[in-house]
Amino acid sequence: MTELGVHPQRLDLTVHRGDPVDASIPVLDATGTVIPLVGWSATARAIDASGTVLWDFAPTILADRIRVAATSAQTGAWTWQSYAARLVVTGTPPSGAPVPITVGWIRFYPH
Repeated sequence: MTELGVHPQRLDLTVHRGDPVDASIPVLDATGTVIPLVGWSATARAIDASGTVLWDFAPTILADRIRVAATSAQTGAWTWQSYAARLVVTGTPPSGAPVPITVGWIRFYPH
C-alpha cells in the first residue's frame, strides 16, 4: 500500500505478450488512513532505461485506489525491445503537486 509522505508502493509485474494487466493500488496517508481520491488525477507509464515512454496506461481513479490496466490486445501489441521497463504511477490531488504512488518494474516477455 502507498503511504503518502512516507514512501511509494513497490509493484513489480511480469507480463507475457497477450497477458492482461490489472492492478489496484490502495492509497493511505502516513497514519494508515484511507485517502479519498475524489478529484484526483493519475498517470502511469512504462519507461525504458533511456527515459523513453514505452506505454502510457490510462489509470482509473476509484474511491481509495488507483487502477492500472491493459487488455490482452494492448499487451499483445507491445513491441518493446527492452526486457524490463520502469513502472511509475503518479497521483495528483485536486489542489496539489504530483505524488509518486507506485514504482517498480514490468518484466516483459514478447514470446
